[in-house]
Amino acid sequence: MIMRSLFVNIMVICIFSSNILAQSLNDFMLERENAMQYEESKLINAPGVDVKIIPPEYFIADESINGFVHKGSACTMQIIEVAGVNFKNIVHGMTNEHIEKQGYKLIEKMDLTNAIGQAATCFVVGFKSGDIEYERLMYFTGETKAIWINTNYPKEMKKLLLPALIASLLTAQ
Repeated sequence: MIMRSLFVNIMVICIFSSNILAQSLNDFMLERENAMQYEESKLINAPGVDVKIIPPEYFIADESINGFVHKGSACTMQIIEVAGVNFKNIVHGMTNEHIEKQGYKLIEKMDLTNAIGQAATCFVVGFKSGDIEYERLMYFTGETKAIWINTNYPKEMKKLLLPALIASLLTAQ
C-alpha cells in the first residue's frame, strides 16, 4: 500500500512538472516567434555588400564572408549581390542537374514572398562535410539587383534554426 501511494505521488509530481515545462517551452517559442517579426527599424547593413537584413538573434557580422555567423551552431549566412540581374535569371539556371553537379542534393524549392512583398525563391540542398551532414538554404530575391544568400547549418540543428533563418532571409533587401 505504501509503494502504491508513493507511486501515485511520483506520477502526480511528474505530470505537474511536465505541465510547467510545457508551458515554459510554449512561452519560449512564443517569445522567439515575436522576435522574428519584421520591423523596418531592425534592418542593418550586411557587411561588405549593399544589402539590408535583420539577422537572426545571436548572429554576429563577419566581414570575411560578407554576412553573419552563429558560432554556437556553426551556422553561416553569406550574402552576394549581382547588380543589374533579376534573381529569376539565376533561379532559372538552378536545375536539379546543375545542383547535383555542384555536389549537392536538392531537397526542396520554395517560391516565397519577402517582407516587402517581392518575389523570392529558396532552394534547400543537402551535402556532407567530413562526417557531418549539412543543409544549405540558397535564397534569391531582387528584380534589378539579385540578392543571393547562402545559409549553411548542421542538419541536426535544422528544427532549432530553420524558422529564424527563413524569417531573416525574408527581410533581405
